[in-house]
This record gives sequence, C-alpha cells and structure tokens, in this order.
Amino acid sequence: MLLLRKKIDEIGKILTKKQFDDYLLDSHSIIKPVCVSAIVERDKLCAAIGNETGEEKYYVILTENMLPYYLVFLLNSLSCKTALFEGKINTSQQIKINKKKLKELDLIITEDKSQIYYEVAERLRQSVYTLLKDPNLDLDKVEVMISMFDNLCNALAFELYLHPILEELDIHIFQYWKEVIDTIKDQNNADLLIKELTRQDSPLRNQMMKLYMYATQISNKAK
Repeated sequence: MLLLRKKIDEIGKILTKKQFDDYLLDSHSIIKPVCVSAIVERDKLCAAIGNETGEEKYYVILTENMLPYYLVFLLNSLSCKTALFEGKINTSQQIKINKKKLKELDLIITEDKSQIYYEVAERLRQSVYTLLKDPNLDLDKVEVMISMFDNLCNALAFELYLHPILEELDIHIFQYWKEVIDTIKDQNNADLLIKELTRQDSPLRNQMMKLYMYATQISNKAK
C-alpha cells in the first residue's frame, strides 16, 4: 500500500466561514467542501461534507487531491482528534481549534482506488450517527451501532498511521475490510456489515481484536 504523509496546505486550502462565503460568490467550483467544527468534541464527529455538522462556526477545506469523504474519514478519526487535543483527549471533553491547528495535522494519503473503501466506512459511520435524530428508534441500539462503526473507522485510521508497526505484527484491517466490501452487494446496508463485525469467525473482527489487544498493551505500558 502506497502511503504519503502530508499537511493540509500540501493538498488543499483552509478557509474560514467568511472566506468560504466570499469564495462561493467568486467561484463556480464544484469541489465538495469539507467542513470542520471550530469546537471539536471528543465523542462527536467534527467533519462532514458541507455543513452537515450544523455548527455555526467552522472551517472549510477545499481539495482536489483526494476524495472529500476520505479527508472527512481522516479528520473524524481518533488519530487526528488526538493530535488536535494535543494529547489531552482523555481529560478534555472538547477543544477549540483554529487554522493553525488544522495546518499542523499530519494526513496519511493513499491511492484513490483505496480511498474509496475508507469512504464507504465513513459514509456508513455518518449514516448511523444521523439515526440519533430519530426519536422512534431504540437509542441503546443506535449507540451500539455508532460504537461499532467508530471502532471500525478508528482501526482503519490507526493502520494508516501505524502501518509499518502493524504490518510487522501481522495486523491487516484494510485488507479484510476490502474483502468484505467486495463481496457484498449493498454497501450501504449497515445491518449487513454489523453482522460481519460481530460474527465470531469473521477475519475482520479478529483483526480488529488483535489491534485492540496491541493498543491495550501499549496503553498499559504508558501508565
């Protein structure tokens, strides 16, 4: 897997809400804007296509060098959030960010054909988060679904950021996620994918468990 480490300035530009409003007046661009909340909360998604976050204050990232949903996937990952929280993600519930903080983020860029699979994961995560708005659904079930897709997306992101280490440990999240997506017809069916994530003999589930055990060992050593 080809991986490159880049800053946002190298793949696009960051605008304030006002700058983006001015940009829309002067441009006929069809680039999908990636919006990032100015206040990042630990347990909520901070990035979306357009202002789907519903926040009043946000920054906009414009790029033609990667799939927009892949960038959203990276920004919503625990890897990027930990960097934005400057290592205090376990003790702080939220943090106010600015353009400088966003510019300091490391982004791991992979080829477009691989980005599509991360995009599928992020779209599914966004879709289950929207279920929180439906008062008729079982909130406990929705939260379980959210936890599953958060864990999946975070595992995929960890593999990108720690690829050499996890490869040595024979942990391959993306490989088995790709196999799952390539074999199912309805990639938007969250229930089908949840069955795969919970099936006892699922290779993807087993790989995620291996990653969890590795992360637990590292965490225990750091205490």
